[in-house]
Amino acid sequence: MSIRRFGKLAAVSGIIQGDTHAGGRIGVVVQLACVQDSPALLEIAKETAMQIAASNPLFIDKTAIDQEALGKKRESYRIEAISEGKPQKIIEKIVEEKIQKYIKEVCLLEQAWVKNQDLTIEKYLQEKSKEVGAPVSIVRYIRFEKDDGIGK
Repeated sequence: MSIRRFGKLAAVSGIIQGDTHAGGRIGVVVQLACVQDSPALLEIAKETAMQIAASNPLFIDKTAIDQEALGKKRESYRIEAISEGKPQKIIEKIVEEKIQKYIKEVCLLEQAWVKNQDLTIEKYLQEKSKEVGAPVSIVRYIRFEKDDGIGK
């Protein structure tokens, strides 16, 4: 057995919870922060891990996106719209719509929750925070997938 990557999490307040999915092909470890101890935190971590396993987000929220990379993506969407012959006056609107869609795909808190498409993960956490009696936030997560990174 060879280990290609590992991660280390440490919680001061809150919990760290791991979960496996897809018959053990995907493993997710989630670190939640919360000043209130509650059994609901285990459920929240498990639900969040399921979301991460299913959607493979790149970032927790949009503040973590590299602005230079986002600018390059914006420019590629602009070039794409121009090459498709879209009118100049609506190109910026098209680009912004595509950027917002991209953010919803790659940012965990912006994603629609897999169990209830009417809720984003951010709204799910807000609802659960009321249940717990204190704010619950995702500090960090690590997603492992079998054979991830092996060239085939």
